Amino acid sequence: MTQWTSKHAGGERCSASKGYPGEDGFGRRIKRIMKYFLCVLGMVLIVEGLPYFAIPAKMKRWVQRVLGTPDGALRKFGLFLMAVGLWLVYLGRR
Repeated sequence: MTQWTSKHAGGERCSASKGYPGEDGFGRRIKRIMKYFLCVLGMVLIVEGLPYFAIPAKMKRWVQRVLGTPDGALRKFGLFLMAVGLWLVYLGRR
């Protein structure tokens, strides 16, 4: 850990630490990204869990219908949802 000192506008000296490896800008950026990721993951879980909490009987019927759906149709639907999700992420990040 290295130390540096500087003079403030009032003339007093202060000493500050530059920090340990991992506490630099890169470490703070990783922490911020992980906090954002956990927030997004939490939001997804809230949205995914809401129907099971609000309308469990209808969800059971819906799951039974999904079990009878051919694999190809489920794959196409999954690909469509991933494309829409990617598009939404693109719109939100630009």
